[in-house]
Amino acid sequence: KQWYQRRVAVGAEVREGTRTEISCIISNVLSEGVSVSWMDGNTTLTENVETSPVNGKQQISKLTVENPTVDKVYTCFIRSNTYNRDQAYPVEVNLDVYGWLN
Repeated sequence: KQWYQRRVAVGAEVREGTRTEISCIISNVLSEGVSVSWMDGNTTLTENVETSPVNGKQQISKLTVENPTVDKVYTCFIRSNTYNRDQAYPVEVNLDVYGWLN
């Protein structure tokens, strides 16, 4: 059963060392909402993660990256709070970092 309509990754392009946020936006969410976890490769991230409650059938999960130094692809995993909680849907979110020009 499909419990969401759309998943959108909102990446960022930032200067090296500049704090930034990247996001996953999940639309057409049931009132029970979804659970979101963030990964950097095989590492689960628990700090600097904020997931909103359902608002207008939408939830937004944000990851704040404090001091980016290299390009990375983070993954947010979305799980239904109503249906098969063992099934996670991954969304890749790009963080592009550029250096200082001399």
